[in-house]
Amino acid sequence: VAGLLAALVALVGSLLSDVTSNASAVGAMLVALVSLAARQFFAFTAAQGRLDAAVAQQTFDQLIDTNKSTLLSLGYEAARQEQKEVLLCFTVILGAGASEALSTAEVKERAERVLQTELELGLQATAFDVRDALQKCEALGLIAQAPSGSWLAKAPCEALDMLADAKK
Repeated sequence: VAGLLAALVALVGSLLSDVTSNASAVGAMLVALVSLAARQFFAFTAAQGRLDAAVAQQTFDQLIDTNKSTLLSLGYEAARQEQKEVLLCFTVILGAGASEALSTAEVKERAERVLQTELELGLQATAFDVRDALQKCEALGLIAQAPSGSWLAKAPCEALDMLADAKK
């Protein structure tokens, strides 16, 4: 919030002082708004993850003598895994940039490379289900398929709006 206020103060000050620095002030404000939106999104998903874990743990503790708790825990873990796959898929496509559309094979290759290099997972652990992740990203409105069949990411602000609409 402080960064946003600083950007707004810089914008107002630059509008009053110098016409040539208006673009940099507007840019600073946009960067502050995007970073604030991203921080809020990641804070929300982290809080939701903690809530899901707490609910699963409480349910597990209450139903420890039955198989229901095991199935419920597996269900929550599967849902979290799908969310991670969707986030990885969107991040890979977004990382390619707005001008570079990626084919399904390129998305799979880059995602598996991230899993192997960044997370240091072995080849067996990187069985990334790219088609499922692409379908879910597209259903959420995070990506779009070009007429050529390749994939492009929506702008981060637009993607956050789509996620907010999906939660309603």
